Amino acid sequence: MASPANPNVPALPREPTTAHAYTLPILSLLGILILIVPFIYHLRARNTGACALIFYLCIFNLMVFVNVLIWPDNNFSDWWSGEVLCDIEVKITWPITVGVASSTLAITRSLAMVLDVDNANLNPSRGQKRRKVLVDLAICFAVPLLIVGLHHIVHRRRYIIVAIGGCTDSYHNSWPTVVIIWIWPLVFTLINVYYAGLVISRLHRHRSSISSILSSHSLNTSRFLRLFIMSLLLLLIYLPLNIFWFYANISQSIPLEPYSWAAAHDAATWNVIPYLPAIGVFTFDRYVPAAMALFVFAFFGTGTEARRIYAGIATACGLAKCFTRLKQERRPSKDAGEGGWLERLSLVAVGKRYFAKLSSRGGSRDATEMCDFDFHKHLIHPQTLFHRPRKRTVFHLPN
Repeated sequence: MASPANPNVPALPREPTTAHAYTLPILSLLGILILIVPFIYHLRARNTGACALIFYLCIFNLMVFVNVLIWPDNNFSDWWSGEVLCDIEVKITWPITVGVASSTLAITRSLAMVLDVDNANLNPSRGQKRRKVLVDLAICFAVPLLIVGLHHIVHRRRYIIVAIGGCTDSYHNSWPTVVIIWIWPLVFTLINVYYAGLVISRLHRHRSSISSILSSHSLNTSRFLRLFIMSLLLLLIYLPLNIFWFYANISQSIPLEPYSWAAAHDAATWNVIPYLPAIGVFTFDRYVPAAMALFVFAFFGTGTEARRIYAGIATACGLAKCFTRLKQERRPSKDAGEGGWLERLSLVAVGKRYFAKLSSRGGSRDATEMCDFDFHKHLIHPQTLFHRPRKRTVFHLPN
């Protein structure tokens, strides 16, 4: 067992908020379990951004679960030193935070591309599909992996152990820390704002033909709206938080020191492991991954498709012998019924009714818009299949 950094300091009393030591592991483990079905759902739908988001949340919840079990209170004399585990965690904690922002950006960007009818490709080749997946993977993982590689440049201390919070990192107060660490969540969030505005603009522009556009991409209004509303709400939450965190981190770092490798990696302090009592921000910040897991589950863990996955898992476990209803296949309707109770009580239902109403009013405009769109993709113009235009019109294919 490790001793406190300063053994002459008298032992601190246990935190009065020890209830966190019981609630956090339960919520974190629950957060991992409820994300299994949404991950399968998005993996089948090839939603790379959503799969990456769920992956990051699962890793984050697992870290919270392990840390609280190992360091649940201020009893420093009984604490484990955290070797190896903390060395790994401090390398990936901030990249995971960045990864959540980049994955949300990938989701919103994919939705914006679906609504880009001017550059849409209805029959993408296998190479184009692979390229799209690779681009999404790069958005989700490139910068987080880069931060993992560059992390040691500004890493000032091996790690710090905080009660309940567990392994925590410490950075050198210099400009490379701003560039390598602090700025990236805000950068991804601001780019996400642009794509969210693009989605809203295109939704308004093509509101009467939204169903036709989505069906051409093997999507329906329900799935699209759930993805967009989830990413939009995450953006509305993350934008002010990332602005605040960036400001707080910069404020605490001012005045910035000139960067020095020797100063940032001082051998006299590098291997000294500080043990700190739980501070409010470390405690309540650990509830965020579990809350985000519940947020994702609310959108994608309760619908018809999710229930089919639950039934498949239960059948694989042999429960179908006791519950014969599990063998009954659930068939979702064409455009509704995939969101379960959420769609009947949420913004998704409002959005579906809105677009359905517009589609019923603007059917002719929908047909005209989609006809022009198909022609520019070198398909047969539908007008020539049913009637001859009154005036001969010359169309010029784009170069």
